[in-house]
Parts: sequence; structure tokens; C-alpha cells
Amino acid sequence: MNADEIMKTLTTPMPLDDDEKDVHNNKDESNIEGLPSRDEITTPNPNEDSADSSYTKDTTIITLKLKENQPKIVINNTSNITNNTVNDTSNGTIYANTRIKWGDQIKSKKTNWLIQDILPIGGITIIGGDPGTGKTTVALNWASHVTRGKDLRSSCGITCESSGIVLIWSSEEAAEDSIKPRLEAQYADVTKVGFIEGTIINKKEEIFFNPAQDMPKLSDAIKEIEASTKEKIKLIIIDSIADVLSGDSHKNTDARKCLIPLKQLAEKHQLAIIGISHLTKNSPNREEKPLKRIQGAIAVTAVSSMVYITEKTDNKDPENSNFLEQRYVIAIAKNRYGLNENGYYYHLESAKVGEDIDTFMLVWDKKAIGTATELIGPPKQTFTSGDTKRGAKGETKRDQVNKYIIDNLKDNPIPCQEFKRCCCKNFNFEISESTIERSIRKFGIIAERNPEGIEVWCLHSSPDNITS
Repeated sequence: MNADEIMKTLTTPMPLDDDEKDVHNNKDESNIEGLPSRDEITTPNPNEDSADSSYTKDTTIITLKLKENQPKIVINNTSNITNNTVNDTSNGTIYANTRIKWGDQIKSKKTNWLIQDILPIGGITIIGGDPGTGKTTVALNWASHVTRGKDLRSSCGITCESSGIVLIWSSEEAAEDSIKPRLEAQYADVTKVGFIEGTIINKKEEIFFNPAQDMPKLSDAIKEIEASTKEKIKLIIIDSIADVLSGDSHKNTDARKCLIPLKQLAEKHQLAIIGISHLTKNSPNREEKPLKRIQGAIAVTAVSSMVYITEKTDNKDPENSNFLEQRYVIAIAKNRYGLNENGYYYHLESAKVGEDIDTFMLVWDKKAIGTATELIGPPKQTFTSGDTKRGAKGETKRDQVNKYIIDNLKDNPIPCQEFKRCCCKNFNFEISESTIERSIRKFGIIAERNPEGIEVWCLHSSPDNITS
């Protein structure tokens, strides 16, 4: 086939179906020039008789104004295009089976906030941070505000306009001895907090809830909870967001496929979702690009509406030399609705729930001004309770705990519970009470009762050499 024959084939009009032949009096379409503009599109009125168009209940017709003696083009509707699709300009306009919505057909709207300028409704918010910086405690603090509404207001003005239900799923911390005590310490209404435990299959067998697969089931559960309690579910916390990602969490396509259903869940039920994330290690961009410190593919932060990063501050309080607590900062690394800057300073305090449950809570200090890079600064070296890596002085975390025991318990009896609280606080809650107890046993320290009957620890002699 030569070039002329190919061009003739490409420019020959497609044969018309029988239905189209009935509405076309002129089958010569060679005079049609280009696509019409929006102003050239008219829609027939079903209440008026017209010789140029036909209208039936089940047919949507778009009549295009063409040059004189040109045929009229009629587009019959399909099952997914209704009369309202064309007549209602708010839904856009159909061009060759493609819907286009023009700017003047879109109504701008304000961002819907669960907590003003902090937690948006209808999207995913990521809180990322190294261990021991309080990222989960930040989320639980915000959850407390959601359960109390206007009845709970922080010194920084953080508050939720109306109360609602909070759902929590955590693969990293237990509800009984970790999450609930912290909620209670931060004045949450725990009757409005639900912990996602499992899913039922075959109407009798229960398996662990899988956030990567069970979002449709959770959506159905949300409807039932709201119907039975007559209260709105306003917040879901997922710790960690990595559990939502199946496949390769570092591939954008895999991560996006997993996160889109989560975002759709937030949009459908008009609630906020918080995902807890860890930070990457040894990233070449850690200092200059805080957003890239979030673990996983770029899609994790791309799909999210807001991204926060928690970090220890380099100084305790430049404005208050008497401030003795270790201070932290939560900085905005991404804000889809505003500038990527500012945040809040906070510190952690030990707390007691009931008579004998030790926990800790978050206290907001003040607003932090600056970009995420300015507020977070260079990455800090952190330890977990069992970390054997060496610090700047060549000490492991356990070495430091041992030194703390010697410095504070040598010939100085201290109540056991009080010592554990003080030790945890001294190490910014990066160590557990069980770590302290193991170190105590290595020293051969046995709990004694003082004259008041309280159990105390005391190091009566300092060993020459204690290994970790």
C-alpha cells in the first residue's frame, strides 16, 4: 500500500450504525472541520419541539453547531452518562467520551480541619521520627483532643472544635500497658477510643487485622459503629504506616496502590488518618531534605496531605535557662494547604494512672517558627534500649544506665518505682523499665524495705568494673 492509499484509508469516515443512519440525512462528513469550542455546544430542551434534534428519556443528545450545509452530529448516551451529565454544567462537559470540568464549573472550598491547621479531614497525615522522640505520643495527644472536643485545650491553643470517636490500630505497642495509660494521662475520654483487634472470617474464625487488605471491612465497620453509637468516627491512627504497604514498600507503584484505598477511606467517611513512620538511616539527604527521611517510597509522602517530623532539639530552651526538661520539636515537612514551615515544641513528663500504673505524657510548650530543616537540624544519634552501638564517648546505652545507677544509688536508698521513673526520664524514655531492672540485678542490688515499708534500691558498694 503506497502513501496515497494509506492517507485515503485514514481519512475515510467510519461506517454508521443503523441507529446513526436514522438521524443523519447527510452522510457526507468530509466538511467537518476540527472540534467545536465550548460555546458551540448546545443541549436540546426536552420540553421544546425541535426539527434539528430528537429527545427521548433514555437518550442524551449533544447537538454541535456546524457550518451551513454540514450534517449534525448526535452522540447517543451510554449506560454511565445520564441526562444530568450534560445538562448539569457542574459535572463538566463530555468531549469524545472524555469528561472535562472547566475552572468556572468548580467551586473553591476551604480546607476542612479536624484540629485547625494541624490535622486535615479527608486525607492522610504522616508523623515520622526516630525512636524516643514521642511521635506516637503526639498522635495520642491529638486523639485525646478529638475525644474531648472543646473541653480540652492546650497551652498552645491546640483544640478540636467537636468531639468524636477515635480508632487505633498498632502493631508496635500494646493497648493495655502502653497506649491506654498514655491516653488516660492526657485526659482522653477512653469510652470514645476503639482498638482494632481482628477480623472475622467464615462468621466464626477471627484473624489479626491486616491493614493492607482489610480496609473494605473497616469501612463497613465504621458505618455500623456510627449507626449504633450515633457518634461520628473522626480519627484513625495506624502504627505503623509501613504495615499498610504490601509488596515492595520502596517502589512507588506498590506503595501508591496500597495508600490510595486508605486515602479513599478518609474521603468517603470524612475523617482524618494518622500514620506513624520511622525515619531512614544513613540517608544522604537527611540534613537538607527532611521529607526524604520518611521510610519507604516517595509515594508515602506524595499521597499524604501533611507530613510531620519529630526530633530532639539541640538546646533545651534558649528563652528559659531554668527549663530542665529535654525538649522536642514537631516540624511540618509537607503541607498541602499552606507553607511547609513552623511546628511546636513539647516535652515528655512522667505520669501515674490510678494507684500503681506508671506512664508518661506530652506537654506542649510553644509554637516553633522556621522551616523543617531549620527546626530539626542535623540528624541525632539515637539508641534503642538494647542497642550495643557506641556513642561519642565510646559508651553503650547500657554503660550509661550502669553509670546512672552508680551515681544515684551508691549509699543512697531510693524507692524502686521512683528510681525507675527518674531513670527513664533521664534517658528520654528510650529505655524500658525491664532494662533498668536487668542492670540492677547485675549489680546484685536487692530491694529492701525502709522504715516506712516502701521498697527501695541501694548500692552499698561500688564494683570496680561493670560490663554491659
